[in-house]
Amino acid sequence: RLQFQAMHDLLVWFCCWVFAPAQRRTHHYWYVRIVSARTDIQIALSTSPSIRAHLDGDLATWWRTACEAAAEETGLPLATFPPTCPWSAAQVAHDAFWPTGNELDIVITDVSIDTDPDYFGEEGGPPHDTVP
Repeated sequence: RLQFQAMHDLLVWFCCWVFAPAQRRTHHYWYVRIVSARTDIQIALSTSPSIRAHLDGDLATWWRTACEAAAEETGLPLATFPPTCPWSAAQVAHDAFWPTGNELDIVITDVSIDTDPDYFGEEGGPPHDTVP
């Protein structure tokens, strides 16, 4: 059950990170919560690898509720977020995946993306992470 909550939480913070980049400097805890949820997922997957097969099944439900929570957290309209999750469950659960927004096949309007390399890395994520 913890791993499913962690997947939901990770989606919430990924939504905030990608769709409200101008708020990253004032919401430093987003990064910490992403790392924390990711750690919980990795622990759950390492102790019970069979749960990996069940992650895709709940992704759509987690996405809808994650968008609602992210809209509340960021103050952005719910319509800001795509109707379906732009990432696979495998990407979300992968310990090196960091969404930058560049991989989205949607047009993001009314959002300024701050990609200051000193703070966010070249691609909008932490400087030490890579996207698989």
